[in-house]
Amino acid sequence: MLPSPTISNITALAAADYQTGTLENFYFPTNGTNLSKLLNAGSQTADLSGLFWFTTTTNNFRETNSMVDIGYHAAATLNGVPLDSGDGIFDLFQDANGNGALDSGETDWTSLNDWGLRVLITRPRNGSILP
Repeated sequence: MLPSPTISNITALAAADYQTGTLENFYFPTNGTNLSKLLNAGSQTADLSGLFWFTTTTNNFRETNSMVDIGYHAAATLNGVPLDSGDGIFDLFQDANGNGALDSGETDWTSLNDWGLRVLITRPRNGSILP
């Protein structure tokens, strides 16, 4: 016989007091209200949930590796634009599994500020005659 699941920590809310933010109308207040009880209330860290680059609050702080917030997540932004380390591609797109770490097969967004923009010229090939 399988053991019965147990719930050790239930968070009850009196009301949903969402705030309007950069990308949507369903951000959580950062403290002192009903929905703020859901901040850092998950069962694992945000990076393990694939939510490193996302937020639930109007201050747009990324979840990173904090205990994950319970609820809908939006992309963390700066001035309304998802975060980018400098190569013109949003970091959350380059980090395929959303864990905030550079893994095999992912574009290296972590060192772009060290060497700047990289330009690859593929045509004409070396030794080609140009008209």
